[in-house]
Amino acid sequence: MRLLNTTTLRLEQFLNIMPQYAILSHTWGEQEVTFNDISSSARTSLKAWQKVKNYCKLARSQGWQYVGIDTCCINKADSYEFGEAINSMFRCDGKSRPRNSEVVQSRWFTRGWTQQELLAPPFLAFVDSDWNIVGSRETCTLAVAYATTIEQKDIQNFRSCSISTELSWASKRQTTKIEDRAYSMMGLLGVHMPLLYGEGKNAFVRLQHELIRLFNDETVLLWTTRKGSVFSTNTRSFAERMGGRGRYPEWMVRESLFAESPEAFSESNGLAVIRFHKGLRNVGISNDGISLKVELFQRFEDEGSKYQQRLSNSRTPALYAIKLNCARTSKPDDPMILPLAATGIGHPVYEVLRT
Repeated sequence: MRLLNTTTLRLEQFLNIMPQYAILSHTWGEQEVTFNDISSSARTSLKAWQKVKNYCKLARSQGWQYVGIDTCCINKADSYEFGEAINSMFRCDGKSRPRNSEVVQSRWFTRGWTQQELLAPPFLAFVDSDWNIVGSRETCTLAVAYATTIEQKDIQNFRSCSISTELSWASKRQTTKIEDRAYSMMGLLGVHMPLLYGEGKNAFVRLQHELIRLFNDETVLLWTTRKGSVFSTNTRSFAERMGGRGRYPEWMVRESLFAESPEAFSESNGLAVIRFHKGLRNVGISNDGISLKVELFQRFEDEGSKYQQRLSNSRTPALYAIKLNCARTSKPDDPMILPLAATGIGHPVYEVLRT
């Protein structure tokens, strides 16, 4: 790993023992100082050179001998080094200092890569355009919560949040490359996977594959393409919406099991993993989808009334649902459900239905 010496303004490489260092968390602008530029005399002519100098001066005044700056410390032309840097970026020690003049209104809160830089460091300070410290993550929690939709209690305890909640925080963040919407979440979610620029939206699908493979968290299945999703209601409310229908509900459509982007999780904030079913669910994943050992439901109860969910139209698949091991934090006793439509004849295969 390479770090920039705050005194010499030169890169130094560390292979085994890493010194403590500070990180500059920033949004890219014009004429950034790259890895190729940092060792060249031409660096002083670049517009962003002043940013590098000012940050090193601030870090040095705070006692830091080394800093990490993503624009110039990583050789992005080396695919191995770049991939290694991305996969390890979340494990940072030191102080991260986003360069912003107004905390809430800053563009820094809209970028994909800065989310993990907000949450990962043990200490984070905000500085204004004159490089004066204006506050820390801890003193600005209300402003940070407003700008990010991350609840104040979760800013320091984000590791206890469900996968869907963490994905919801990225729903309004943007990246220059579409693949980075997935790659920028890997450290936060504890996932390591190869970087395949050019795969487009499939990067976010691969991320969900890894999440299902690694973690026993079924909230990753709960996303929607439109507001007012079926899972945003509890089991009883779903029964009311389905009750008395003799045809396929017009507000439900067949949908993929995996979302194409974080926007689909915009309403998934506040879901928690709760073990309603104590046994193993035996979740498996393949090219055909996922297999899950779970009880199917065709009836939903509401205050003593029962609704038969098999639809009368023979051309319409039977409607089922499964109860997931998760619930809204506001209603921890009411499990979330995932509606399914049976497909094929004689085969236990089902398609996901969403609103």
